[in-house]
Amino acid sequence: MGFGNLLALSQVCGFVLLLLLSLFIVPPMCTYSQAFEGKCLLFASGHYDDNVLNTSISFNIDSWGAPGFCTYTIFMGVAQIIMSFVQIVRLSIHLANDTDSSFIGVFMTTLSTLLFSFMMLICCLVVTIGFMAWCRSVTTHSFVSSCEMVGYSNIWSHVDNIDATKFSIQFGITQFGLWFSLIVWFVEMIFVSVKLFRYHQQEDIMRSLMRERQRLLGQYQQPEFM
Repeated sequence: MGFGNLLALSQVCGFVLLLLLSLFIVPPMCTYSQAFEGKCLLFASGHYDDNVLNTSISFNIDSWGAPGFCTYTIFMGVAQIIMSFVQIVRLSIHLANDTDSSFIGVFMTTLSTLLFSFMMLICCLVVTIGFMAWCRSVTTHSFVSSCEMVGYSNIWSHVDNIDATKFSIQFGITQFGLWFSLIVWFVEMIFVSVKLFRYHQQEDIMRSLMRERQRLLGQYQQPEFM
């Protein structure tokens, strides 16, 4: 197996892994969104309200996070599924036919991988920082010592139609899928950059061979420099 096919096989393995990691992003976020009726906890803020007798406490949401934060996360997961599937099919065809992508194809793949890696980095930061901001807001009371306890406490009793028992697990799984996907995207970026560099080297070699052939045939003219 040539070096080019080995790179393509490595790329296929990476995209298969990305396809599997999408299952750690889309289902948990969709389940969470359904449980919270579309309300987003990322960057949400609120305060605790103790009753007069201090027999119970409730957490009042001052402002929910922008729905776009959670929607963007689901979008990235779905986009990763589509792009991974397309790349798996495209690269598998090249492997089956023992061919390789053209220079334009590799160049466009490099740009799309770079763009997707940047978008995934933004998604990772939004989910991680947004969830940390929510956890800081909800753990200000001595009754709640950790963000994981919030889902099993009675502070949500006044909020109708919200099932908060699994939100911490759902966001934990999502963050795992996002950050692991970002690492794989960076690795894919290395693979496609190596392939692009090889094309650039081959182009330089072909130009050198063409100039040498013209020189031997007496057809090569030394360029004049100003």
